[in-house]
Amino acid sequence: MTGNKHMWTDRDIMKATGASYEGPSFQSSRFSIDTRTLQPGDIFIALQGEQAHGGKYVREALDKEAAAVITCQLAEKAKADAPIFIVPDSLVALHQLAHYQRARLTKTTLIGVTGSAGKTTTKEMLRLVLSAFGKVYANIKSYNNHWGMPLTLANCTLDADFAVFELGMNHAGEILALTKILRPQIALVINVGGAHTAFFPSIEAIAKAKGEIFAGLPEDGTAIINGDLPTSSILRQEAAHIKKVFTFGANDDNTFQLLQASVDPPFNKIEARFENETIHYQLGTPGRHCALNSVAALSVVASLGLPVRDAVPLLQKFEGVEERGLIRKIPYQKGHITILDESYNANPLSVSASLERFHEMGHPGRKIAILGEMRELGHQAQALHLALIPSIINAKIDRFYGCEPLTRPLLEALPKEMQGAYAPTVEELIPTVLGDIKAGDAVLIKGSLSTRMRKMVQALTQLEGDKEVLLAAKEMSRVI
Repeated sequence: MTGNKHMWTDRDIMKATGASYEGPSFQSSRFSIDTRTLQPGDIFIALQGEQAHGGKYVREALDKEAAAVITCQLAEKAKADAPIFIVPDSLVALHQLAHYQRARLTKTTLIGVTGSAGKTTTKEMLRLVLSAFGKVYANIKSYNNHWGMPLTLANCTLDADFAVFELGMNHAGEILALTKILRPQIALVINVGGAHTAFFPSIEAIAKAKGEIFAGLPEDGTAIINGDLPTSSILRQEAAHIKKVFTFGANDDNTFQLLQASVDPPFNKIEARFENETIHYQLGTPGRHCALNSVAALSVVASLGLPVRDAVPLLQKFEGVEERGLIRKIPYQKGHITILDESYNANPLSVSASLERFHEMGHPGRKIAILGEMRELGHQAQALHLALIPSIINAKIDRFYGCEPLTRPLLEALPKEMQGAYAPTVEELIPTVLGDIKAGDAVLIKGSLSTRMRKMVQALTQLEGDKEVLLAAKEMSRVI
């Protein structure tokens, strides 16, 4: 099959899933699992979730002109001629569709990316740099789990030259299952940090779980590893069956090396070595960890034997990813406030990196850090929050705000002049922060997804005009 307007037919779905089907023939180019974003012509997969079963939305999907529905349960009677596939398990069916699509991607180089922080940033950098050499497909948002990655793979366009996928996990074995479906030709581990420590006994165990990505590689595949990590040897061990193993990092013994990244304006003028060639380029966003992520992305280019010099001009366009490092300037009073939006997720590694980047921005005004709890850290949770104190102090934070209980001892342990305020929820913290914000401030916002710190971002991005708008802050915080 050529082209991508109609990648899937009723026959393809029957072949992939073994489902019986007696409805009308159809063609479609995309699967959807959410009727809120479903477009006419999509194939709706009714996944069974913990809180709701997708079968309840079959009628809504058909009313929105879905080309077909794949479900294991019908909550209401559908039309006799409706294009519905009944399967034993819709998640299994999604995985079968992903396997089927993977077999058809014979001309596409598939790249898997994992790490404890920066997966989405690195994936978006890869989307940019690989576009210098062909058509690039990459997952949207952070679709990297047991349904997100297979859905992304099933939707991968057949004419893509390169396809980039994030693989995430919070338990051992999850990346192994994903990489067996994806079967990438290149696997990249950007870092290993103390995320999800509630489910792992040690950082070494986390590294071993990240290294599962290499199990999906063929022997002639390519493994790329951060060579600066205390756990790099574990990753190399997990990739021992791979013939081509490259490393990147700042140490001299890496295959691809970050030599220098400036922190003074213009930010991130980078010097890096790719084997025997030294390259100079500029990244469109500050932060040493962003510079290292760019070297990781360019390591993929170099490992493919493609000219790195042709890719680096595109990195000047990279400005970060929404909720994962995007910098925004919001007009306020007679100036503006600057927001570093890191609200999507948080773990000890990513929070420290964000604080370092915040400091390296070199903002002349006040620096305000707002942190929601870091989740899934188990019995180490309180200690890991308190361990952030040196990073906060080194970042020269002027005011620190904490949201949710684990941040309160952290706030109280900081020097008095840094202590802003604490609130048990983001909704309760918003009015206090809004009352303190001044033109010229820079604000870092970060927290685990379930702390809903994006609401703080939304509140600040709505600030324009004079201070009088804050009179309604309490009411606004209730409805955001």
